[in-house]
Amino acid sequence: MNLQDFFYLNADEVERFTAGQEVVTVRTSTLYHLVWYGIFLLVFWSCVGVYAGYHYHEMFPAFVPSVVTDWFAGLDDEVPYIAVWVGGFMMIFVLMARAMYKKSRNERGWRVKAMAKGVFIQFRPYMNQDFNVEDETVFFIPAALISALREVRFWEKSGADEVTYKKFVEFRIKRLEREELERRLKEEGNRKSSSGSRWIMETVKLSEDGAVLVDFVNMRPGSKSFMNAMKRWYMTQPALKRSMKEARQVPSSRERLREKMSERRKNRHEKI
Repeated sequence: MNLQDFFYLNADEVERFTAGQEVVTVRTSTLYHLVWYGIFLLVFWSCVGVYAGYHYHEMFPAFVPSVVTDWFAGLDDEVPYIAVWVGGFMMIFVLMARAMYKKSRNERGWRVKAMAKGVFIQFRPYMNQDFNVEDETVFFIPAALISALREVRFWEKSGADEVTYKKFVEFRIKRLEREELERRLKEEGNRKSSSGSRWIMETVKLSEDGAVLVDFVNMRPGSKSFMNAMKRWYMTQPALKRSMKEARQVPSSRERLREKMSERRKNRHEKI
C-alpha cells in the first residue's frame, strides 16, 4: 500500500498510516445521541411517574407539596393506563437511542480521517461496527487525486409535500474507478451481522457525475468546520446550497418516476 495510490483497506490498518501525522477525524456526534437518549428516557420515566403517582399518592412523604398530591388525585381514571401504553412504546425508543449512543462512542466508528497526504473514508456506518472487523471498509484517496472539495447542503423533496435535509462533503477525484467503488458500496449495503440484522445507513455515495459524497449530518466537526480545516491542504469550492422553498419546486424521485411511467403508457396508447 502506497500513499501515492488509491486503495482499499481494513479500518484497523489506518492507524499505521496516520501515526505521527496531523489528522482531522470526523465521527458522529456523541452529544447528539446522548441528548435524544436523555429525552426518551425522561418521557419514559414521566409515564412511570404518572402511573405510580396516581396509585400511590396517598403514600407520599409529608415534604411533598400538597399541590402535587392533589394533582395526582385529580387525574381521570384512564390517564395512568394511557401513560403505561405510552411508556411501553417509548421504551422501544429508549433502547434504540441507548444502542446508538453506545455505538457512537466506538473508536472504530469514525467516518473520515484527513491529512495532508490524503483522505481515508470509511463507508461502514458506525451502527454496523459489530460486523466482521476484517472487511475492507475504508478507501484512501491520495492528495494528488483530489481535485477539489465542496460542502453541499440542501433540502430534497422526498414526497408530495415532504422534504428532508441533506448535508455532504463532495470529493472531486481524478481517475476514480467508479465501478469498483460502486461494487464495494453495494456489497457493504447487503452485509449483515452474525445475528442477521443491520442498520440501513447510506454514509457514502457517488453522484451522477462521479464525485464522492460523504454524509455529514450530525457529524463532528461539522461540514463547515471540516472545509475550513481542509483549505490548508486542498482546493475548495464555494458551498452548494438549496433552500426548502427551492426544494419544494423540484420534482421528487417518485414524482419523476410517475411522470416517466405516465409517458410510457401514453406512448403505448399512441402506437396502438
